[in-house]
Amino acid sequence: MLYYIQLIAGLNYFDRLLFGQIYSLTKQYGYCWATNEFLANKLGGTPSYVTKAIKRLKDLNYLIVELDNTQVYSKKRKI
Repeated sequence: MLYYIQLIAGLNYFDRLLFGQIYSLTKQYGYCWATNEFLANKLGGTPSYVTKAIKRLKDLNYLIVELDNTQVYSKKRKI
């Protein structure tokens, strides 16, 4: 899967790095709980850039993002 993502046109270098990081974080539970701030710190970007990259990957159907609505002020999501 990671090799395949490198071959896809329309993804920039950061998008590919982000996908790889999220993919590696899904190994234990099958999903990733990482915040945009955590991912930005790991990859040397900004949280807003991570948000935009996740949206691009989601729009291209490489990621599925589910929000946790079990609590009123929860900001948790599954990627």
